Amino acid sequence: MNKQSAIFVDAGFLHSVGAQRTAATSYRHAVKLQYSTLIRGITHTTRAHSGVENLRTYWYDASRDGLLTDEHKRIAMIPGVKVRLGRVNYYGEQKGVDLRLALDLVGLARTGAASVAYLISGDDDLTEAVEEAQSLGMRVVLLGIDDKSSRIGLASVADNLAFAVDAIERLSDDLLATAFTKTVGVTSSAAEAGEPGVMSRGKDHAQVENSTGEAGGTTHTALLNAEHDTARAGVRAVGHEEEHTAVKPSGGPPSPALLAARLAAPVPAHKRPQPAGGATPDVVTTHSPATIVYSSSTTGEGDGDNAHHHSLLITAEEVGAKVARNWYANTTQGELAEVFGDRPQLPAFIDAVLLKDCAAAIGVEDTNLQSVRRTLRGSFWDEIDRIH
Repeated sequence: MNKQSAIFVDAGFLHSVGAQRTAATSYRHAVKLQYSTLIRGITHTTRAHSGVENLRTYWYDASRDGLLTDEHKRIAMIPGVKVRLGRVNYYGEQKGVDLRLALDLVGLARTGAASVAYLISGDDDLTEAVEEAQSLGMRVVLLGIDDKSSRIGLASVADNLAFAVDAIERLSDDLLATAFTKTVGVTSSAAEAGEPGVMSRGKDHAQVENSTGEAGGTTHTALLNAEHDTARAGVRAVGHEEEHTAVKPSGGPPSPALLAARLAAPVPAHKRPQPAGGATPDVVTTHSPATIVYSSSTTGEGDGDNAHHHSLLITAEEVGAKVARNWYANTTQGELAEVFGDRPQLPAFIDAVLLKDCAAAIGVEDTNLQSVRRTLRGSFWDEIDRIH
């Protein structure tokens, strides 16, 4: 077996973890990545650890129809880098990426082209490929990113994968800080102040509707506060997940009374998505009132539980609004129109970012609450309406 190394990079994983570390969101376009700097730093890290030269760096990503984008072409031009692409399906999901990585890893081990593999990924599905490569005589080292809040001290790495590898090394904070930079997008404070940094999408699109001093993102909170109040009396309120737009004061979380008063706030005509031809829809969409469904069980929730639930919804609103701003600042008019056309359905990749970011903020268990998910998705649309 040749005394040289091979580096396997799951680009989607690296983008997500790097964005979370840099911009507090897993949305990959929230950050800009200096590819040459990052790959050079990774290569130096592996050489310092193993003492052998690097055969090649394999860069795994996905694109529509598995075709090279301009970004992928720039990466492929970096010396010693081989770009391997899977596909992105209609729902924005990556397909074939993990399989390509697994096949290449085992293939290099079988031919003896490299004696040690460095893996940058966190996917549990790669565990079996790692074990197969090891059985063929290859050492596999995981290159991770520190996360002290994680059980194993690594960001977004499956336990099984961490247990299977021969060793774990970490990418330095200095390298990550140099390679990842936050993109300039629409921030809440900049938008409300009308600062020059607000993203412009044409003559009227950068205008933030602030004449009332209010912004979106509260109807879900009101509904679910009502849900908690009724649950204490032995009933449960289940809200319809329909398209809505609501408003809240910019000075802080509104009172429950104010929230309830806004449940039926109509969507202004200038805020509703315009159909082809520019005609304004005649129908004013409002959020349907909650339907009371009686339950045979009583929850007996106290004020502490209600306050905790309210704080979860506030956090979910903040996460939803932040993801919306990051996405809006990095999307095109065509992509925007496509997403509006499917409203209120969210593309799978946006929904995945929402859930992942929310889980990072409040935990997976609380993110799985339907009330939290409704608030999260509703806040995304409310923020898009506010800044569009």
